[in-house]
Amino acid sequence: MKIALFLALVVLFPARLLLADPAEESPSSPTQFASSPLDLRVAPPYVLFEDGVRATEISLINSSNHKLTYALSFKRMRMLEDGDIVSIHEPRPGEQFADEMVRFTPRRVVLLPRQIQTVRLRAMRPATLQDGEYRSFLNFAVVPNAQEALPVDEKQPTTGLKINLTPVYGVAIPVVVRKGKLDLAVRLVGLKVVEDAKRGQLLSMTIERDGKRSSAGILEVERDVPGTKRVQVARVAGVSVMAPLAKRNILMQLRHPEGIRLGHGTLKVRYLDSVDRHVLAEGQLIL
Repeated sequence: MKIALFLALVVLFPARLLLADPAEESPSSPTQFASSPLDLRVAPPYVLFEDGVRATEISLINSSNHKLTYALSFKRMRMLEDGDIVSIHEPRPGEQFADEMVRFTPRRVVLLPRQIQTVRLRAMRPATLQDGEYRSFLNFAVVPNAQEALPVDEKQPTTGLKINLTPVYGVAIPVVVRKGKLDLAVRLVGLKVVEDAKRGQLLSMTIERDGKRSSAGILEVERDVPGTKRVQVARVAGVSVMAPLAKRNILMQLRHPEGIRLGHGTLKVRYLDSVDRHVLAEGQLIL
């Protein structure tokens, strides 16, 4: 199965290039939709059960012009240092999962064009649950219609068994359950500007995370030149470092006002929490 994730990840070098997105991904913004290449939009783009929260819901919308069917299920996945998300076959120390304590309905959704469907989720925390962060991914797999199957290869023999192969695609959003007061410390290190022949100047950095919970926030970059007004040159929402991952490598494309390339001044970077916008970490780079 091929999985597409709502985390604004695009392949480039050993890190992921984060492209500017004016949408702010926040579990506290139910009207903000995350879109996918599968004609499915989901709001919010991730689910968070904090202490005391037992139930919530998400909205699905079919943005295509034809009827679509999705099968819903949980998957266990982890984030890599380049921001990629992969399936978990063997759990590692520190990985804890939410799928055994979260129930959802319905498990199958049929959506007409532009139709909206609500999916309800409930967290059933056991009394013996230890403090920590628990995470699984709610996967939406497209159920192909019979008429959408790939045509049989006409070059196949006219006798014997003929097989049609229909790829199954899916999208997934993280579902997180937290218990207790969980510490978090974040640092921005290794800031440098790198040149790319196609994309121009990029800001490279590493987000280091320590503590018992994931970070999720907005990266903002401003250029500060003495005697001039500070100008924002990059902003990306929905940037996460998922526990227990200790660090994530980042590339951000820099926007140059009036085509001026960065040659002097200071780049000031802030990593803001997605929910309340407090500063998780700051860094700067003297050009």
